[in-house]
Amino acid sequence: MIASLTGRVAGISGGCCLLEVGGVGFEIRVPLPALATLAEAPGEVKLYTYLYLREDGVQLFGFLHPEEKQVFLQLLGVAGVGPKIALSLLSVLSVDRIRQAVAAEDYRLLASVPGIGPKTAQRLVFELRGKLAPTGEGGKTPSPVGGEMADAVEALIALGYPSPAATAAVEAAVTEGTERTAPALVRAALKKLLK
Repeated sequence: MIASLTGRVAGISGGCCLLEVGGVGFEIRVPLPALATLAEAPGEVKLYTYLYLREDGVQLFGFLHPEEKQVFLQLLGVAGVGPKIALSLLSVLSVDRIRQAVAAEDYRLLASVPGIGPKTAQRLVFELRGKLAPTGEGGKTPSPVGGEMADAVEALIALGYPSPAATAAVEAAVTEGTERTAPALVRAALKKLLK
């Protein structure tokens, strides 16, 4: 199993980071907040990875912090939650907010994440209650830059754009060097969506 990779970011597109490690390029799916950090990474970066094997293919998922990977794996353990939903959760909500939502049985917050309905939200609370470890001293939350990206995506979804299109437009705006504030990202993304 590939537990972690350290290398240089060679590119970002479609929710993936292309990480070059010793001349080999790994396509790694990462949460939305990590994209902004990785897009600006000047040198080598370390991603904590999880290799997801299925009959129809292989996917590699990466996280900037070990606790994000841990929560991702715990989410995968919930019936009906696959990597796409788990990654969507970590793209919209910080690890701490996921923990708080589960502890407070905040179904509405969990169900506000694209791809998660009321039943899945209830299942998440039921199966993860008491299992998500409390934040330790080493706990880190995604950077404010990531929060701005998530806010921009949420704003576009509220305007009626589908989640994949909204996410792709915001990612493109970040890649082009748009100012990392939600209003600026929304404006830049709207220009792309209206073309």
